[in-house]
Amino acid sequence: MKTSASSKGKDFADRWEFLKTWSTLSKDEKLLKFNEHTSHEFNFYLYMKDKEFFDNVVKVFIANKLEKDVVDYVLLGLY
Repeated sequence: MKTSASSKGKDFADRWEFLKTWSTLSKDEKLLKFNEHTSHEFNFYLYMKDKEFFDNVVKVFIANKLEKDVVDYVLLGLY
């Protein structure tokens, strides 16, 4: 069975729906969402939209990665 483009788009939108209310989530809820959706794109979003969470959680996570790539270095301010 083929999935239509609009169905894939809806699935994508549904998956990231929580971003609309990110600022209202508790720290525990944010940590859970970060754990579920960790990616360069999400890290960049947090860098731009929630600097406190980025500095306290994401930056530490990235800094401790064994294999970093260019996006990681940029977000850490090292490139």
